[in-house]
Amino acid sequence: MKIQGVIFDMDGTLVDSLAFWDCFWKDMGKKYFGDPDFRMDPVHFDTYVRTMIFGKAISYIHGYLKIPCPPEEFDAFAADYVHHFYTTVAMAKPGAIELLTALRERGVRMCLASATDRRYLNIALESCGLAEFFTPETIISCSDIGVGKERPDVFLAACKVLGTPLSETAVFEDSALALETARRAGFVTVGVYDSHHSSAERLAAAADLYLGEGTTLADALPHMEV
Repeated sequence: MKIQGVIFDMDGTLVDSLAFWDCFWKDMGKKYFGDPDFRMDPVHFDTYVRTMIFGKAISYIHGYLKIPCPPEEFDAFAADYVHHFYTTVAMAKPGAIELLTALRERGVRMCLASATDRRYLNIALESCGLAEFFTPETIISCSDIGVGKERPDVFLAACKVLGTPLSETAVFEDSALALETARRAGFVTVGVYDSHHSSAERLAAAADLYLGEGTTLADALPHMEV
């Protein structure tokens, strides 16, 4: 596939950070329900929460699960937890640095489009050794746009920054819903397997190229013609 530009998701795509939610449920369940084994239904989470703007996701979780504390307290709990996770636990996914380095050497333009709040994006990128590949202008959060990845707005904004045609711009995503959105908008789609997802088959179906279990991000390189 001929590619001039690439739009990357961060969590679960470039950064192995989706274990955040497993740890989050454990600590949240223990703190608010006395149950460290608490989990939101994974299908409900994938469908309604994963692609939301982070702040909206936390508000949704607070209301949907009827968390027994004021919203402000739960917001603060989530903010502290996310900062701790990105600085101490998250790491670059296998092949991420190799892929980004190769694309940069080939002159492929790159942009980050994430549902994570902007205040955490730079922390995560620095912590995982990925900050050198992006500039402030090429880092876009759904919170900047005002909608999540159930709509193509963040991808279209990223493509405008890149200045590349949609048909030659690849979107790398681990979320089936987000990848479906990108595909409907006319982008080339690359699905990235993540063990924390419950919808691998749906992700593969939405992908022009699927990087399944056992692959790394660098395995996309032979399929990308500049």
